Amino acid sequence: CKAKPSPAPARASSSQGPDSPRSLEVARQATALARATVSKAQCSGTALIHAPARMKHRELMLVAVASLRRLGARALATRSVSTRPPAAPGAAVADVSTPALMLDMDVFDRNCERLYEFLDGTSVNARPHAKAHKSGFLARRQQAILGDRMAGVCVQTVLELEAMVAAGVDDVLLTNEVVGADKVCRFAAAAAAAASSGGVVGVLVDDLSQIATLDAALTDPVDVYVEVDVGQRRCGVAPAGGAPPARARIF
Repeated sequence: CKAKPSPAPARASSSQGPDSPRSLEVARQATALARATVSKAQCSGTALIHAPARMKHRELMLVAVASLRRLGARALATRSVSTRPPAAPGAAVADVSTPALMLDMDVFDRNCERLYEFLDGTSVNARPHAKAHKSGFLARRQQAILGDRMAGVCVQTVLELEAMVAAGVDDVLLTNEVVGADKVCRFAAAAAAAASSGGVVGVLVDDLSQIATLDAALTDPVDVYVEVDVGQRRCGVAPAGGAPPARARIF
C-alpha cells in the first residue's frame, strides 16, 4: 500500500526557520566541527563535505553527518591498529589510556599474605583459580608468597592451561572436561610440556569415553578427577544411582 504523503510542515518565523541566519550559522559550525574531527583522525578526503551557502539548516546538517560517517569509516579501514599497551608499570594515572586493566600489587601481595596466615598451621592448601586474572606472572607471584600452602592453580580452558604451563606454573588443574580432537591434542601437548620440566597437569572427566580419548592422546601421566554434579546440572556424574559403577570403572 502507498503511504499517505506527510503534510507540509508549517513555516517557522524568519528568525527561527531553516534559512534563518542563526540556523545557517549553526549548520556551518557543525560542518566545521565535522571537518576538524576528520582532520584530527588523520584521514583524507575532507572535500567530500559540500555545503552550499543557501542549503537549509537540516539538509546541511545531514550532509555534514553523512560525510563524517564516510570519512570515519575510511579512517577506521585504513588506520593501522596500535599495539602500544594502554599502560606501563610506574606510569602516572593521567597517562593511562583507558580502558586499561590495572592492579595494585601492594594489595595483591597483602591478600596473598593474609591467605597464607589463614591457612598456616592447617592441613589445607589453596589452589587459586587463574581464570580470575589469566596471568602466568600473577600465578607465579601467588606461588612465591603462598609457598607450601599452595597446591597449584586452577584453569577453566585449555588456552588458560597452555598459558600457565608456558609461564612455568608447575601444577595446573583444568577444572573442566576436554572435548573435541583439537582441544584433546592441545591438552596432551601442554601435559607433555609440563612433564618435561617436572610439572603436572590435571583434568576432570564425567564420561568413560573421555578416559579412552585422553588415554589415546597422552604421552605423560596426568591427574584425573571425576566431576560430581552437585546440583548445577551442567557437568558431572550423579552422586547416587548409577554413578558408583561408572566411577569404579574409571578408576
